[in-house]
Amino acid sequence: SDLAKGRVLIGGSLSELVRLTGWSGRQVLYVGDHLHADLREPRRESGWATAAIVRELENELHIMRTCSEYHSLRAQSVAVDQMLKNVQKLALPADTIATALDALEVERERIR
Repeated sequence: SDLAKGRVLIGGSLSELVRLTGWSGRQVLYVGDHLHADLREPRRESGWATAAIVRELENELHIMRTCSEYHSLRAQSVAVDQMLKNVQKLALPADTIATALDALEVERERIR
């Protein structure tokens, strides 16, 4: 493969690009759209600064955020279920327990 000024290199690999250019260190800014191959690897392997095409990462960030939100909501749901069990065991007036149970049921429905 050849790399010429004013031309675009499509495909290939990081090691091939380093071989063709001899570039190294932080004076190289590598722009990519794949989180691992285009951003993490050039920084780790060659010390290059990296930049992301954010639009391409939008779906990956959504998945990460959704997963994180799911785990957070799941933990909240487990906590509310435990509180419901604990309130039922308390020796309090029936109307106080009923009020607490109603509030916890509303919270459980909100989480779901």
